[in-house]
Amino acid sequence: MLAFIIVVFTIGEVLLFAMMDLFVDNIAKPEVKGSYFGAMGFSQLGSVIGPFVGGLCIDYFGAAHPSPFLRSCQ
Repeated sequence: MLAFIIVVFTIGEVLLFAMMDLFVDNIAKPEVKGSYFGAMGFSQLGSVIGPFVGGLCIDYFGAAHPSPFLRSCQ
């Protein structure tokens, strides 16, 4: 069952990202398409910075302690 869910999720993700590019291409004026695609790519910055910041948090707080972010949700 888990393998089926992973396959369905992967297919959906592939279709979503392909459609996002087409959508941006359709709505953007030709003179600002680069800015639109740049802004769309900028949203992925968290995927690059997040693991680094998470590693710094684990180094600082230690892996044995719950994350301070989880504590703030209580």
